[in-house]
Amino acid sequence: MSIWYKYSYIWITAVLFGVSFAIQWWTHDGDTMKFLNAVAENWQSEFLQLIWQVLGLKWFLCWGSPASRDSDDEMMQLVKQIHGRIIDDGK
Repeated sequence: MSIWYKYSYIWITAVLFGVSFAIQWWTHDGDTMKFLNAVAENWQSEFLQLIWQVLGLKWFLCWGSPASRDSDDEMMQLVKQIHGRIIDDGK
């Protein structure tokens, strides 16, 4: 399996960071400290992080990324464990 496919979520996040960094660099007023402060504020924004985490991970889950899915055997074992706990708790 390709490293690009296996770690696609991190690659897309890196590209998004690079694009936003380049846009901010292009539009900054020449003060490096203000520029670095603006970059840090944008990427520490809880709103942007939350949107990317929710939408990005949901998209990869629906898309079928290997990082977001379990094999059928693992899934059946998890279902059996959950089912066993429900039955044990009911007794």
